[in-house]
Amino acid sequence: MLRNGCSHMLKPVEKANDWIIIGDLTVDLGTVKCLTFLGIRMSRLQNREDLTLKFSDVDILGLHLTQRCTGEFVQTALEKTRERIGDEIFAVVTDQGAEIKKGIRLFKESHPSTRAFFDMPHKLSLVMKRELINNPMWSEFLKRLMETRRLVLQTELAALMPGVQRSKGRYMDVGYLVRWPRRILEKKVNGNLDSIPEERFNKYFGWMYELWDSILDWETMVGAVDLIKGMVRQAGLSSEVYKTLKIVFDEALHLEENSGLVKFLQESISMVNEECEKLLEGETAICSTEVLESAFGKFKEISSGYQGITGNILGMATYLSRDKTNHEIKQVMENCSVKSTLEWVKTQTGKTIGSYRYDYFRAPKKTIFDSV
Repeated sequence: MLRNGCSHMLKPVEKANDWIIIGDLTVDLGTVKCLTFLGIRMSRLQNREDLTLKFSDVDILGLHLTQRCTGEFVQTALEKTRERIGDEIFAVVTDQGAEIKKGIRLFKESHPSTRAFFDMPHKLSLVMKRELINNPMWSEFLKRLMETRRLVLQTELAALMPGVQRSKGRYMDVGYLVRWPRRILEKKVNGNLDSIPEERFNKYFGWMYELWDSILDWETMVGAVDLIKGMVRQAGLSSEVYKTLKIVFDEALHLEENSGLVKFLQESISMVNEECEKLLEGETAICSTEVLESAFGKFKEISSGYQGITGNILGMATYLSRDKTNHEIKQVMENCSVKSTLEWVKTQTGKTIGSYRYDYFRAPKKTIFDSV
């Protein structure tokens, strides 16, 4: 797996100026972080009706391991990526974390033609966060969810237990929380929960009726965000996509009387327009890092879980590679030796959890006095 990944890191890629770079930073155990760049040429997507990216669509253009990710480190990594594709980068899509944003800004000083897009799900999560973080009804909702979890945790009703808010990216996806009350109440109406005495049901779930108006508003917000994310994922970012979304949102705004919801919908469609203004007429771009986040998730799922990020990060090429046939894989393996793979790992990884573990637990060296 590591030889396969190393081969993809060393092999040349197509030289072109329509590469879109999808970048993100991941960290596991320890201090080692990995700034990863995946790439897709927009020309590959021209004849596709659905632009949703799969693992087989993208190439790994860079795996940059570091103990400390600074703006200068990101800038250098982007320069290496530009050298690898042999031309100017058309666009970079990231979640625009502070250091990544700084690195892109430094890079654009020398390469002003490169566009910098804000990953649409992350951008919309900021709108959601502004709406919910100081909302007392949302705080009450989360409190009631946790109370219900505690009450049903060790009963047969644990099958109905609600989820918990994510510890990271808390407002990236709140749909699974917001839609849970409707699922429970619909099953109640359908008779699925008739075996639960009414008094017991009200004890655990009756609070949902009290918050129902707010829950309906949050369902509308989640639906609007999902609509934008779905269209941008499938059709890409373009002026046509923005115009279509604006028509839908204008109709919703015309019917909506809740001022809070009106403001939320207006801000959401405005976020799409901000990114579209970076495009020229007729241009389409990818505006999501979801494929990379999914790749990180799969890497952590299949990794051992206690080593942190080491040379094992090369294993991502196993499922991100477009080389799937026996002949293609055979060529990959023949082009990369164990020696060159170990050299890449040695120069890139530095001090890992494994090396620290060895230092801490290695047996003491014996001396001539040990036998006395």
